[in-house]
Amino acid sequence: MTEEQTGVIVYESKLLSDAQAAGVDLTPLLAQVPEAEDDAYVRIIRQLMSAQSAADLNNPFDARGLEEYIDRPILVVGIHKMPSDFDEGLGVYLVVDIVTGPDDQHATITTGSVNCVVQLVRAYTMGAFPLACVPREAKRPTAKGYKPMHLEVIAVKS
Repeated sequence: MTEEQTGVIVYESKLLSDAQAAGVDLTPLLAQVPEAEDDAYVRIIRQLMSAQSAADLNNPFDARGLEEYIDRPILVVGIHKMPSDFDEGLGVYLVVDIVTGPDDQHATITTGSVNCVVQLVRAYTMGAFPLACVPREAKRPTAKGYKPMHLEVIAVKS
């Protein structure tokens, strides 16, 4: 049976394989994270209805990532996984539901950052959502030009 016939998405990457070979298997944790549902229209409508200005009407159609929130506190309230074709990543990226700002603006962003994906997957499987954190970016890029990111947890769910 193929993936199409079973409806199961298989997440594979060299990074996941290397981690498994080193005795660290992220696959069972990833299996606990829900697949992104086909609720894109609901998310778009929600974002459009929360627009406070004409410029906000563009928000659902802007491909925003976690980078937009570097050094700004966010509250992560949910995640869903999606297959990624980025060769050097985990083979998965996350669709992340967040709340920001003093007026509790809801937004949906994405991240494929290895550190952030692993942090969020682990927080999800530990039941640590909602998770208050600040996305941080390394000051210096890697040899390949990437600036690694991580999440600084600023409040722990009690």
